Amino acid sequence: MAATLSFAEFEPLQRMAGRMARGLCRRLGLQAHESEDFSQELLTDFIGRLPAFDPDQGELAAFALTCFRHRVALLAHRTRHGAIAGPFEAWLALRGIRTLHVRHERACANAAELARRLGEHPRVSRVRYPGWGAMLAIEVAGSALDAERVASACQVWLGATSLGGVESLIERRRRYPGESVLVPESLLRLSVGIEDASDILGDIEQALSGR
Repeated sequence: MAATLSFAEFEPLQRMAGRMARGLCRRLGLQAHESEDFSQELLTDFIGRLPAFDPDQGELAAFALTCFRHRVALLAHRTRHGAIAGPFEAWLALRGIRTLHVRHERACANAAELARRLGEHPRVSRVRYPGWGAMLAIEVAGSALDAERVASACQVWLGATSLGGVESLIERRRRYPGESVLVPESLLRLSVGIEDASDILGDIEQALSGR
């Protein structure tokens, strides 16, 4: 049975999971630090990642800056200098927020089930999952070529780099020259979508089995 990492053991995935969690909490209300006046949030992942023509990009590229104590000054600067989202971009963000909770809830449930089932697969040597969130990674038993074959054999999973969308995405991170050498050659990063859990699990299982 493949080992599942604790939250602290896999720092890159921990940071990724943190990005996802921030989309569903009031960061400034958490009062993590008394001097934290501003909160900058990327709207591209999860909030803006509804079905798109290109699953690698999504439809919205934007971020939001919120604050408590400097709200008046920020509003005055924005009024004088611009730097506001266009009406269509604002509508895209609002559309994503309306379904964010149900999409994220479904994706997280799918990811948890995948981590459990793939941890028992003989072709998976390791599962990297912090215990929550919609991102996980698996190490295919074998070489980098074996991992590439698994990713290519998937029919439901799409090969792309993004995350937080309704589609399930898969990629071998070490295929990119700039990726850290600390990332295992056979590691596949999985961004889990909202498809039926049996569909995405069955697809990756058939890819692992070479059927």
